[in-house]
Amino acid sequence: MLASLKFGKLAAVRRLLIPIFLTSAVHAAADPLAIDAWLYAPAPQLETPAAQPRQSPPMPFPSSDTSRSAWIQQADFLRPRLAAMGLRIGDPIHLRIFKQSRELELWIQGADGYVLYRNFPICDVSGTLGPKRFEGDFQAPEGFYSVARERLHPHSEFHLAFNLGYPNEFDRALGRTGSNIMIHGSCASNGCFAMTDYYMEQIYMLTEAALRGGQPAVGVEIYPFRMTDENLTANAGSSWAEFWRSLRPAHDHFLEHRVPARIAVGAFGYRALTQDEAAGGAASVTISAP
Repeated sequence: MLASLKFGKLAAVRRLLIPIFLTSAVHAAADPLAIDAWLYAPAPQLETPAAQPRQSPPMPFPSSDTSRSAWIQQADFLRPRLAAMGLRIGDPIHLRIFKQSRELELWIQGADGYVLYRNFPICDVSGTLGPKRFEGDFQAPEGFYSVARERLHPHSEFHLAFNLGYPNEFDRALGRTGSNIMIHGSCASNGCFAMTDYYMEQIYMLTEAALRGGQPAVGVEIYPFRMTDENLTANAGSSWAEFWRSLRPAHDHFLEHRVPARIAVGAFGYRALTQDEAAGGAASVTISAP
């Protein structure tokens, strides 16, 4: 008799709970955004009487089968090699490109500044030395750019890609036009920097990992050649010689300090802060272009 009574009570509870559960499930299926908003809403601030604004859920990183495959293919290869250098996947990175010699340097931040992980050969780059000026000129840009999360393109038809953000504010102030200037795979370029697919997987993965690790944006310095006295003298007759000389302070700052120069980009040009100014000292170096 007692067992029958307990069973009867259990059945009654189940009759009450099942409709509630089903109703909740229907509402959840009908409005997943409401569930997300509830899940990611910040905890209430009990000490503050005023209502706190609700925060949006974190934006997911774009991904694709290709980008996920790159992680699978490259992570086990990169992890021990980086560890031997005192580095790890997810550390901040910095890119430097030299058009004439077709080189892309990938630097990773270590305990004492940035360390060169690898100098990648650029498979293809179109155009000649000099900055990009207009849409369809097949030129690759020169100057200072950056890659943030929204500029990743894991669904690119060129294997994997990320956008350099050309034209930046300085380019627009000079009336320069163009779009979709990338570093990408597939070894074919119409104004972009094209890598082999294998190398692009490493570059893309380390870029994405750095952004996932909290780096706001990956800096990219693009030079016509290495800014040595010999190269500048050899190209002194170019109409871009003054512009190229003006890029040298940021180039040399990185070599000397193993830290990227702090560069402000605006209609005034590029303003590279010296090491002293970053610490509150001397004035900045203003970089301009004809």
